[in-house]
Amino acid sequence: MTVDLGNPPAKLMPGGNDYGVVSAISGLIEIPANANVNKIDGVTPGYIITSGVLGVARTASTVAPAVGVYGGAHMAATNAQAWGANFTSKNFDTSGVPPKHGFNGQVYGTEIDVNLVAPAAGWKGTNVDGIWLTGEWNSKPDGQMNGLHIGAQGAAGWKNAIKTDHGAAAEFAEIGKTAKSGASPSQVIHLISSDGKGDYHALIQADPDGSVSIKPNYYGQTKGLVISSADPTHFVQVHPVEGIVAPSVATRALLVDLEGKGAKMVSVGPPDSCGKGRRCLSVPN
Repeated sequence: MTVDLGNPPAKLMPGGNDYGVVSAISGLIEIPANANVNKIDGVTPGYIITSGVLGVARTASTVAPAVGVYGGAHMAATNAQAWGANFTSKNFDTSGVPPKHGFNGQVYGTEIDVNLVAPAAGWKGTNVDGIWLTGEWNSKPDGQMNGLHIGAQGAAGWKNAIKTDHGAAAEFAEIGKTAKSGASPSQVIHLISSDGKGDYHALIQADPDGSVSIKPNYYGQTKGLVISSADPTHFVQVHPVEGIVAPSVATRALLVDLEGKGAKMVSVGPPDSCGKGRRCLSVPN
C-alpha cells in the first residue's frame, strides 16, 4: 500500500526509480516551499513534523511499553542480511547516483529527543537512556561484533566521530568491567597508530586493584610513554614521582620536568638497584 501527499516525484524513491523497491507500506510526502505560511503563535511555523511515516504510542500499562515505531528484520538463509532499521538523509533531492551539487543547510541522519518533567512526588527509580544498545545471543560471532560502528565512508571521513556540547554531561563516558561480576579489570581502550610500515597498538586499562596501566605498543617491541603539554617548552608535572611504576626492562619511557628546567628522560635501573625487590629510577641533573 502506498500513500502519498503532494505528488512527490519517483526520483525520490530509493535507487531514483532505477531499480525495484518493494515495501508492504510506503508513505511519501512532497513539502512545498510555502509550507511555513501557517503560524501557530505568529512565530512558530504551523508545520513542525512533516513526515512520510509517523508513529505515536501511549500506554497506561506497567507491563506493555509504548513503542512509537518498531522495526524487526530476520534472516532465513545463510549469508543473508538483516537491518532492523535503515535511515538516509541527503542534501540533494534525488536517489541513486548523487548529482554534481547539493544544497547548503542542516542534515541529521537521526534525531532522538528525550523530554522529561519531574514527577510531583519527585524522582524515584527512574532510569533514562538516550540510546540503549542491547540484545540476546548465546554465542559471539567469529567476525566483528560492535555495539557502535562508525564507518569511514566518504572522501575524508567524519570531522568528529563523537562530539559533546559544553554542558552536555558530567562524564563523557563510563567504562565498565570486562566481567559482569567479581574481580575484573576494566574494559580496554585500544588505540591504533601506524608509521606507514605497520600498525602499533596501545592499551589503556584499569587493573583489578584500581591502578591504571598504559601499555604502548602492547603487541610488539616496547615503546616510550611521553607526557607533555602542547607547548614543547613546558611539560606536564608528574606527581608524586614515587608513584610511577617503571617498566620491567631498562628503557627510557617517561619524560618529567622536576624543577622547571626542561624535560628529562627517566631511566630505569637494574633489578634490586634500590634494595631487594626494588628498582631505582634516575633523572639527569
